[in-house]
Amino acid sequence: MSSIHEKRLAPSSVSEDELYVTTLKRLLKRGGYQNIWTKQNSQESRLRRIWDYLDEHERPDSRHTVHIAGSKGKGSTASIVEIILRFSGATTCLLTSPDLHSARERIQINGQLISKIDFTRLANQLLDDPVTADWSYFEMMIVLGWWAAHYFQSDWQIVEVGLGGRLDTTNAVLKKEVSVITAIDLEHTDILGSTIKKIAIEKAGIIERSTHLVLASMNKSASNAIKNRSKLSNKHIHDATTDCTIISRTVSLDKQVITLQTPEHLYNDLTFLLLGEHQLENICSGIRAAEIAWREVNGTKLPKKAVFEGLASLTIPGRFEVLGQKPLIITDGLHTPLAAKRFSESLKELDITENLIWIFGFLEGKSISKIIDELVMPADTAIATELSDLRTLRADTIAHELRKRSHHVSIQPDISSSIKYAKQISQPDSTVLIVGSLYTASEARAFELKLTSETKEKIR
Repeated sequence: MSSIHEKRLAPSSVSEDELYVTTLKRLLKRGGYQNIWTKQNSQESRLRRIWDYLDEHERPDSRHTVHIAGSKGKGSTASIVEIILRFSGATTCLLTSPDLHSARERIQINGQLISKIDFTRLANQLLDDPVTADWSYFEMMIVLGWWAAHYFQSDWQIVEVGLGGRLDTTNAVLKKEVSVITAIDLEHTDILGSTIKKIAIEKAGIIERSTHLVLASMNKSASNAIKNRSKLSNKHIHDATTDCTIISRTVSLDKQVITLQTPEHLYNDLTFLLLGEHQLENICSGIRAAEIAWREVNGTKLPKKAVFEGLASLTIPGRFEVLGQKPLIITDGLHTPLAAKRFSESLKELDITENLIWIFGFLEGKSISKIIDELVMPADTAIATELSDLRTLRADTIAHELRKRSHHVSIQPDISSSIKYAKQISQPDSTVLIVGSLYTASEARAFELKLTSETKEKIR
């Protein structure tokens, strides 16, 4: 498969890094993602303006599409769908958020980050257009991604919703072969609603202009609300929990191996590197979505080989990721009570239940007491810390909640200090668990793996 970077928009005599940093700083001056959610009418008008812009520019978003919403697992599911379609021979554009270390992670063409020079040129085209003067950073990045898919002539785009669904910027996309809704949990209740049902209805907004809908495992009230919101016939609504049967499964800290039956194929000894029992839901939803999308466009079964080869090579940073050994260090970007529950279940399955050292870093507005209740036991050691993001929750607030569950709570100023301290107090059989947000996972990865993040302000 040829590299996307064989096709460039134009050469430049100025340093790519210099151009890129300058452009990224211009983008980051735009308002943060949630700042635009002031009231419903305002967000509806913003979405309409994006729609009008796309209409006036001959719809750069127009291509085969899988659109994915949900409270948990949507990013993993998007990556699963993308890699399967790519290994089936299609050219792909994957649009996700947030990023861990680089803004370019949000726009991947054929599995590669968009190059700095291509990102720069596309971004400046948008930044120099007066129409975009009051667009948010998130709006800019999504439309930039659609332009990237257009210029690189992607067959498919796999688009992860940013927040909600109905009024999310991504819902300006013209048409969708498949929409996917993953597990629903209480999140952003001040914006999306105070109940699972209300949040599900907001997520269900992505079903508009969709041919098929795939539902992951979720609360019955959520699935009922989504089905009632949908105008699709029953034959176009696919429940992954009934369509997919896991016949056998083995699991270790290195991989999972399952035998999976779907309506199209029996996948014997399907191997993937994604850890945690919760990833089975994402695997089933992702494979089923890819099968339906492929058949809808090509009229044939999805190539079975693509599923095996694609999943065998898929890694997703920051999701039950092992960062080190002796002590064992695991990070996960969990940020909802449901995600915490699934993470706890995965630890128990792997017999990681004793001598645990937790490191918690949260952003404001999270249900931290419910998350902590799912994870921490009285004998565990817990460290409260703060993130570099401007919206970080104070460590003493986290520590106050931790002391309701654990007898061994301390405070450290940042993630790096927390990891150093955790190593100092660890025993040979200890496990260090770093959780609370994808930003927590990002900072843990940057420190433990000695990564460098691109220069940027924290706006989300």
